Amino acid sequence: MDEERRFRPAVTVGVPVPSEGVIDIPIIEKEVMGPQPHFKMGLSPLFKVSEEGDGVTRVRAHRQAQSAVTQYRVLDSTSGCSLVELQPVTGVKNQLRVHMALALTCPILGDHKYAHWNKLAPQTEHMWLSHFGLQKLPEGILRRLGLVQSKTRYLPLHLHSRRIVLPGVKGHSDITVSCPLPKYFTNTLKRLQIPLPGKE
Repeated sequence: MDEERRFRPAVTVGVPVPSEGVIDIPIIEKEVMGPQPHFKMGLSPLFKVSEEGDGVTRVRAHRQAQSAVTQYRVLDSTSGCSLVELQPVTGVKNQLRVHMALALTCPILGDHKYAHWNKLAPQTEHMWLSHFGLQKLPEGILRRLGLVQSKTRYLPLHLHSRRIVLPGVKGHSDITVSCPLPKYFTNTLKRLQIPLPGKE
């Protein structure tokens, strides 16, 4: 499927830097040990910072890692949140969620699985601090959303598949399935004062 057929809007906690780009980092399923052992997808980069810290070194690819490529573009941002257009080039399980949370450190709002690495819990502002439970969603975001921290566990995932095109079979035309943004998604954008795409 081409990029236009797979546009996904998402609200992220944080503003991706740079504001537009391509994430090309393979993904692998890993077991996460901790209070709630579970499996989740994680990054399996092909490069690491050299021991001297002055460059990068190529590492051997893990044979179970899957190629994962995501294009992204920040459409608007305010109050520490962003509306991001995501376009998966490949189709790895949870690819968009993993790339946003782990590669760009901007987890998708309501992503209770990938906002933290070692636990399944509501989001916090900075992922590395969240491992120690030190920092929660910023007060400004909570205030705009009309939430208290204890209620963030009920936030739905703010990632939406607006449109998908199924290729036609045996000479039949493609089938396009479209779905408007859900009400909770548009309400969140209004509360964060982020304009809806195409409604400026």
